[in-house]
Amino acid sequence: LLDQIVRRALNPEKAVQRAALVRALLARLEKGRDLNQRVFCLRQLAVLGTEESVGVLARLLGDTDGTIRHYALAALESNPSSAAGRALAAALLDSRDPAWRVAIIQALARRRQPAAERVLSELAADRHPSVAAAAVLALANLGAGAPPRSTQSTPASEEVSSALVHAALLRAERLAEQGDLSAARKLYLQVFQTGQGSHMRCGALSGLVRCGQAEAVPQVLEALRGSDAVLQAHAARLAGMIPGKEAAARFREALPKLPPKAQQLLSEALSWSP
Repeated sequence: LLDQIVRRALNPEKAVQRAALVRALLARLEKGRDLNQRVFCLRQLAVLGTEESVGVLARLLGDTDGTIRHYALAALESNPSSAAGRALAAALLDSRDPAWRVAIIQALARRRQPAAERVLSELAADRHPSVAAAAVLALANLGAGAPPRSTQSTPASEEVSSALVHAALLRAERLAEQGDLSAARKLYLQVFQTGQGSHMRCGALSGLVRCGQAEAVPQVLEALRGSDAVLQAHAARLAGMIPGKEAAARFREALPKLPPKAQQLLSEALSWSP
């Protein structure tokens, strides 16, 4: 029955009923003491809530009960009002708990509101690595440019360094989707050359091949010559996917000079190539 009431209230023609239901949920939420009932109200507000529920939800971000804070955060994340984004940004600046700040940053990123870029840019240089890393990735997911210079020029923790590389991959992917293959290739090449983590370099190498198959042959060969077994196997698979007689000839010419394992992988890949 309740599901039917909520579905009816979501109908744009039932705005009056929706507003009445939201007011009732907010009243129950503020007066109630039973945890399950309060969680129930918050879950409904995550579906029904708009600007009128932001004030109550924002206050609950500071509730002493972690479960209530979690569901209040989820309700604000899904709230379509720009006021919800501002409330999250304010809570982010007020909080001193790194884990909670990371949770708020991730909620802001999922809302994909460009207005959050300013506060996220500040936090990309935060002294807590987990907070800085989350902000760096959030900026990339929002489609923002490179992180602030202060983040890049100071010694970074392993967590932040990894986030910076991941963010570069996300920006490169977005540039490629927008048709700016030259800029995307430049970023992919930077990530590939960092040598940080097999999976990051594999992602960058795949991106280079997507941006320009023939142009990526030197990087594919470099990976095949290297000692990273994961990257080597990935490069062999990519080599088999690059079409054209010229690319195949370059791979076959390099084949005898490759390490034995790379020779085997590349030979198998070329035998299946189009």
